[in-house]
Amino acid sequence: DLWYPVAASYSRNALNRGWAARFAPFARADAMGPISAEWTERSGLPGDVNVLCGLHDSNAALLAARAAVSRGAGAREGGDMTVLSTGTWFVAMRTPSNMCFTGLANLPSDRDCLVNVDLNGEAVPSARFMGGREIEILMGAAKGQPVEITDDEGQAAAAAVIANGAMVLPTFAAGAGPYGPCSGRWLSMPSDPLQRWAAVCLYAALLADTGLDLIGSKDCLIIEGRFSACTLFVAALAALRPGMAVYAAPLSIDVSLGAMTLLQTPLPLGITLTAVRPLKIELNAYRERWRQECLLQVQSERNDR
Repeated sequence: DLWYPVAASYSRNALNRGWAARFAPFARADAMGPISAEWTERSGLPGDVNVLCGLHDSNAALLAARAAVSRGAGAREGGDMTVLSTGTWFVAMRTPSNMCFTGLANLPSDRDCLVNVDLNGEAVPSARFMGGREIEILMGAAKGQPVEITDDEGQAAAAAVIANGAMVLPTFAAGAGPYGPCSGRWLSMPSDPLQRWAAVCLYAALLADTGLDLIGSKDCLIIEGRFSACTLFVAALAALRPGMAVYAAPLSIDVSLGAMTLLQTPLPLGITLTAVRPLKIELNAYRERWRQECLLQVQSERNDR
């Protein structure tokens, strides 16, 4: 509501209300200068310590992934690329191949799509949902982190979930994500803990897949953050996106690394993105049923209001 990305300037609302004039001078995410003599004396820090204007954590994640690709870390540079940053929020940020996004009017804001702004001021179409929060709610606070499970166990658990018609319907974080107005619930919740985890991973993958569709993601997907290590989640998402090359970023390609690139610090040698092997299970029918159930839930919520 304050910034208009297309014009790279303050919004009409901010200008008309006089708010724009009250902001500090615009500063890029770059070095702003050394600390003052007063703070050198008060803090005991050396006088040559530089202060940088930083950046938002999701933007830092985007910057780190772009830097990894530019260093030949496994994906093709210059193509259409989306970074899915995973944590409390799952945020999908698309970098179009021409670095110019013109479909602002087509983004459905009522489905938690928005336009972020990257380091260079370019518009970044984005979609988000509270993946980490929902997983924590569904599995319990102790299970807010990925569950340790082998590939074979994951395949078997996911197959059982699909065969039994078990699924999670959105949303367990009220107001967030592509189905924000809906109230989350289980269909045929499994009693087996591994199957329950598999159903939650499939749910997170289905939400991510929906968000990627909403922002027009194609070609390349890089998953970063703590759930990039969740093999069942990333494999399910790769199976849902057969037209995209899907990569999982190591935990070293993270927010802190993105912030460090502001210093033009070279990426550590040996960093690679891992190509994700899709889940060897047909998910199209399961996705179609899930989306139909979501649509019915949306319609029910509207009728109740």
